[in-house]
Parts: sequence; structure tokens; C-alpha cells
Amino acid sequence: MAETNAITPAALSDTLPGAGTALPGGQIAWVRHAREEGAKLWQAHGAPTVKVEQWKYTNLRDMLKVPFRPARPTHEIGLDTIPAGDALTLDAHVLVFVNGQFSAEMSDLDALPKGVAVSTLATLLETEPHAVEPFIGRLADAGDLPFAALNQGALEDGFVVRVKTGTTLEKPLHIVQVSAAEDEPTAHQPRNVVVLENGAVATVVESWIGTTSETPTLRNAVTEIHVAPDAVLTHQILQNLPETAYNVAATAVKVEAKGVYDSFVLQVGGKLSRHDLRVELAGRHAECRLNGAYGASGTQHMDTTSFIDHAAPECTSNEIYKGVLAGKSRGVFQGKILVRREAQQTDGNQLHKALLLERGAEVDTKPELEIYADDVTCSHGATTGELDPVALFYLRSRGIDPETARMLLIEGFLDDVVERIPGEANREAFKEVIHRWQRRRIAEIDPALG
Repeated sequence: MAETNAITPAALSDTLPGAGTALPGGQIAWVRHAREEGAKLWQAHGAPTVKVEQWKYTNLRDMLKVPFRPARPTHEIGLDTIPAGDALTLDAHVLVFVNGQFSAEMSDLDALPKGVAVSTLATLLETEPHAVEPFIGRLADAGDLPFAALNQGALEDGFVVRVKTGTTLEKPLHIVQVSAAEDEPTAHQPRNVVVLENGAVATVVESWIGTTSETPTLRNAVTEIHVAPDAVLTHQILQNLPETAYNVAATAVKVEAKGVYDSFVLQVGGKLSRHDLRVELAGRHAECRLNGAYGASGTQHMDTTSFIDHAAPECTSNEIYKGVLAGKSRGVFQGKILVRREAQQTDGNQLHKALLLERGAEVDTKPELEIYADDVTCSHGATTGELDPVALFYLRSRGIDPETARMLLIEGFLDDVVERIPGEANREAFKEVIHRWQRRRIAEIDPALG
């Protein structure tokens, strides 16, 4: 991060709480050092501009003008204030956070099996700091991810999920994270950790939602994930924030030998949303599957930037993302696969497809391969197009009205990536969100149709 290519907005610097001993874990040297190092990096390098290669398609100018302040930790919210249907509907163990703070009243963790520990970061920093020390700041590089540095400087709370050796979590763990607007623009910065020990199997689902308000919010989240040998983590995310919300998120994953990380991310909300997804395949026969979709309309901006690091031999990665853009929205997909010299017999594949529904919509794609090994099978590709007029005409000729015909074609476009979601119930939950997004998009065009 070159200083000439970044700025340090005072408003976001004001979201840093300082390194006082009153914060969770404030008496512990490594916790204080982590906060100080994050704040130091942020103050030195600040927020990236479009001159930074990884941010050339996402301009943060409008977001940086907003005078964000830290969200109140005791902000109270009831279920009746959360828009119905925004979160995924699942049969799951439920953990709810509001503005980064745990809500015991809205959570349901009584039936968690033995071998699965779910805690708040604030609690562990006070009671078991050694449990998170190997992961905080070790997977998400604050020196390379500007907003991870800001998040680390504000290190305070989030969720921690630990699945013990050989344990299988039969029902998903659904973590609902609510951005609750206040009277002035606020920011919250959750720091999350997921650890699967040897041979563990679990599904972790996240819903990022918020209360509707004209007051903007900023969610700056970092999640660090460690998948031990032979463990399998299915990780699914819905980003369905209000249209006034800003979202900057980083997910950093390390997968050990024969471990599997299976990810699906759906983004349909927010004013501006950026998700950095970084996976290191660190052991032989490690595997990752990164799939996702996004739907944008109006003036929404959605950026998915991924980096897959093949650091060990005989690893496999597959990535498919699809986007549907309407109005004057903008989509960004940047995906890089790095194959290190020692990572022989790598199999890495990446594909991005975008569907533009209107002439004002735009998408920028930048797939990359950087290969130093000579025994590999790698591919990448990107396509952008419009709805097929022949297929649209065919549906119209069968008596289907124009908007229904367009909806059917959009669903058909997304089908192959949505079908990659493991578990029928989870697939249906994500499909329902896509259907709601389509109905909302139609209502923007013609309220009578919505």
C-alpha cells in the first residue's frame, strides 16, 4: 500500500477506540500489540484510492465523505424492527449480533452438540485469549488489506466458532449480523474466527442484514478461518444490507492437507459492497470451491475480489461467480490464482459470467493466473452478455408476459451456480432471496408489477 495512493479519512480514523486497557483483553500484551499495529498501519497508509491496482474499479470517494462514528455497543433492537425476510430462512442453530454485539435474547444455541463451542470474541479475549491468539491477524494480512488494518485497530468483538476433532455439526450454524442504523452515521467492525480441528465437519451460514433507514451505516468485517487436515467447512454468506449501507468485508482461509473449504456468497444489498476472499491451500490434497452470485440494480456497486494461493502440491480449486446487473449498477470481479513453484499437479479453474439487463449497467472483470509450477491444469475465463432475444421471443410466443419471461431467463442463467450450494434446504433458501430480489427490481421499474 503506497502512501501516495491512499488517504487517511479522519472520520474512519475516529472509529478507532484506541488501545486502552478497558477494551476486552486490554491487559494482554499480544492483544494490545495487535490493536496498536492495526491502528498504526491504518494511520500510515489509510484507505486505498483507485490508483491502487486491487481497488482500481471501486471508488470509495462517497463513502469516505460520510462522518462515521462507532456504533453504540448497547444499541437495543427487537425482532420487530428487523425487516421480515431479509435473512435466510433455515432450520439451524442461531447466533445474532447487532452492530457487532452479541444478542443473547435473539439467539438460540441451547441444542449445540458436544464438541462445538460458540463464543463471542470479547469473552474469549478475557477468559481464553490463547484460543484465538494463533488466528487473530495471522490469516488476514493487515499490511495488505487496508480495512483489515482498521478492523484490527478496533479489535473488540465478533463470533468465534470452534469445532473439535472428529465432530460433525449436523444442523447449520446460522449467524445473523444486523447493522442497526442510529441517528447519525455509524460503523461497526466485527472480528470473527472459525476453527475446524482435524476431521471436523460443519456448515456455517451468515446473513448480513440491517434496519431500513436513511442514515448510512458501515460494516467493516474480517473473518479468519482455519480448516485443519481432513476437515470440511461449508461456508455460505448472504449480503442483503439496506440500500444506504456500506459493506467492506474480508474472509481469509487456510486449508490444511485433505481439508475442504466450500463457499457460496450471494450479494444483493447495500449501496457499495466489497468482499475480499482469500484462500491458502497449505497442505497436499487441500481443496476449495468458491462459488457465488450477485444481483445489483439502481446505482449499487458490488465488488468481489478473490485470491487463491496454491502453496502445496496436488491441490484443487474451482471458482464460479455470476452477476446480474440492472439500472446503472456496477459489478466488479477480480480473481487471481497463484500457483507456487512447489505446487505441482495443481488443478485450478475460475469462471465469471455477467448478465447486463440494461444499457446503463456495467461490469469490470480481471481474471488472473500466476503460475510458477510446470505440471498444472489451470483455466480462467470471463464473459459478459445480454438476455438472449431468441429465448425471450420463444417464451413470449408461448403466452408468457415480458417480465415473467425475463425472470425465467435470469433464473436459468443463475441456476448452475446456485445448484452448487450443498443441501436442498440451503439451496431453496438462497433461491427465495433471489426471487425476492427480482420482484424488488421489477417494482423499481413498475410498482404495479412488484
